[in-house]
Amino acid sequence: MTDESGSAAPGHDAEMAPIERRRSVWVWVILVYAGIALLGGALFAVGEFMGYRPGGESATPLSAMYYAVAVTSEVVYLIGALALFNLRARAVPLLALALALNVADTLVLRSEGWGALPDDAPGAEPGQQLATAVGSAVGFLVFVAILAYAGRLRRRGVLR
Repeated sequence: MTDESGSAAPGHDAEMAPIERRRSVWVWVILVYAGIALLGGALFAVGEFMGYRPGGESATPLSAMYYAVAVTSEVVYLIGALALFNLRARAVPLLALALALNVADTLVLRSEGWGALPDDAPGAEPGQQLATAVGSAVGFLVFVAILAYAGRLRRRGVLR
């Protein structure tokens, strides 16, 4: 309830006021982050198809299974980020699916021997295993934070 000036009437619970639905700076940041991730994945795939091997020439090429999971993960993530940008509640399950696909993508990558090179393997840089593990952990934490933020926006009624 409001009085004539539009302010809340005395004793009225301020939480009952309608939620303002506008994009926060974080929604923009998440969209840009998703675009950069998609671009990075695309550049990696183009490099792989052109014969570049981050693990050196002796590294095994990635399988079609890896590419299928990776491309699906990136597309679902981009669709989820766009849904979040458009303030749609369906962003949360899409981002959760993208996270699950990202975990599957990482497991396929590891099963093919990528990112798990011993530091003394030919072509491996010192500390490569640690850097890969830390990079993966940070990536997953960022993804979980994005998912938690989207869930918070949905609970507050910002996403519809």
